[in-house]
Amino acid sequence: MSSSSATLPNIIGRRRFSTLQTAQSCARSEDAEMAERISEFLRQKYPDGTAKIVGKETGIPWKTVKNWLDKRAAPKAPHFMKLVNAYGLPFLDAVDPEGLPFLKDVRTAIERRDLTVRFEEVIATAQKLKGGDLDGS
Repeated sequence: MSSSSATLPNIIGRRRFSTLQTAQSCARSEDAEMAERISEFLRQKYPDGTAKIVGKETGIPWKTVKNWLDKRAAPKAPHFMKLVNAYGLPFLDAVDPEGLPFLKDVRTAIERRDLTVRFEEVIATAQKLKGGDLDGS
């Protein structure tokens, strides 16, 4: 009997995980962390009626939001993007405090969008004032 076959009985009975099972386990762990951070952010923002308020603001079914708050699930990509659109950078910072590289582009796009909106507001106000000064002089 070779030494490799002699060690075979030691492995039998051990549970072996495939690469896929290991990846799924890691993903569930990351989902749990994400669900925890999202739950904490939403509960701080809305201590009462959290699920229903978030549902109304985002268009996400409140029962889905309740599952996140109870940490039974984490948002899938479409819902995550709705949360980002609704709550912006404060949401991303709460969910991703370390600043994951792939979210840098998302943060930049949100900042650009917010600055564009603010710029348009300033221009509109300036045009009103300019028009008022011309009419009132």
